[in-house]
Amino acid sequence: MTGRKPPGCRPAPVSTMPGVKNLGLRRRFPIEPTATTNGTTASHVTPALRQGRLKAAMGSNFPGAHLLSYNYTQTKTTTMKTTTLLSFLAFFTFYGTLHAQIPNPGFENWSGDALDGWNFTYSEPGYENVFQSTDAAQGSYSVRLKPVYNDLQGNVPRAAINSGYFPLTTAYASLNGQIKGTLAGGDSFVITVDLFKDGGTLAVGSYETTASTSEWTSFTAPINYGISDIPDSAYIHILVTQNSTATVGSDFLVDGLAFGDPAGIDERQQPSELTLYPNPAQKQLTLSFTLNEPDQMTFRILDPAGQIQSTLHARAFMAGPNSISLLMAELPTGIYFLHAIGEKYGFTEKLMIR
Repeated sequence: MTGRKPPGCRPAPVSTMPGVKNLGLRRRFPIEPTATTNGTTASHVTPALRQGRLKAAMGSNFPGAHLLSYNYTQTKTTTMKTTTLLSFLAFFTFYGTLHAQIPNPGFENWSGDALDGWNFTYSEPGYENVFQSTDAAQGSYSVRLKPVYNDLQGNVPRAAINSGYFPLTTAYASLNGQIKGTLAGGDSFVITVDLFKDGGTLAVGSYETTASTSEWTSFTAPINYGISDIPDSAYIHILVTQNSTATVGSDFLVDGLAFGDPAGIDERQQPSELTLYPNPAQKQLTLSFTLNEPDQMTFRILDPAGQIQSTLHARAFMAGPNSISLLMAELPTGIYFLHAIGEKYGFTEKLMIR
């Protein structure tokens, strides 16, 4: 059933396909990305008041907490230095909150060969393809994805890790991070993020590249919302892949995952009883859904790069059960997104053409 968590540790389309590219959809429904700039306004508070607020917000169990007990009854120069220090700590706290809900986002914590907070999706004893690396964009470690030949399977499995489902209580606009390394034989680096609410898919985001890079490079996976709500959980999957396998010679590093700015939330709601079938589809796809009130909706099929491949212009739907057939015969095999938008309803669903 589309829009529900499938059994297993990962939604099926991503576990069976090479993934999807950067959608180019930064906010909930726009097709083109929009840039945002967040400003901050300084508040006029005394150093002592700022000290108390930082203690209350951060608690005492973080590096440098003891510095907050610094005596403010000193010279003006000392006070300015301490204020600068506290400003740094405040930034550190804000930066940390962006990471806080992703398990082990900097890949710093390992228990032997196991990466704390993450699962090795296709790695097997004797054929490990995920490793700790001391080549890091920040901190001491990163995670290394290096496909190896598995003679028991007779192929080269994809090198991949997944976060499993973890709590998330903010609707973020993107997932960001750092990458570095070699992609051989047509392999791609793919990262996907799915956000959920009460077991249903709320939003999807992805980034893909086939480019090797010898320097640490930033990436952004915009998150596209199909339902206007706040998530309660998320799932991240990171792969080096080429269809269902990979290539010996790829060697890729990932570090410093962090969610971006909170996304704007509009007032559109998702239809109930939403299903896509068959999915995967070949020549035709049927979409069924139920509306509580009439609406006009436009449907677009987007490719992994966020480009519109097909459009069904505004069509009126009545309150109650509805269905519509979409022709897929002219689309190449791959992963796509069905994006629907109306005056009252809207959603985005992943689909596969085979």
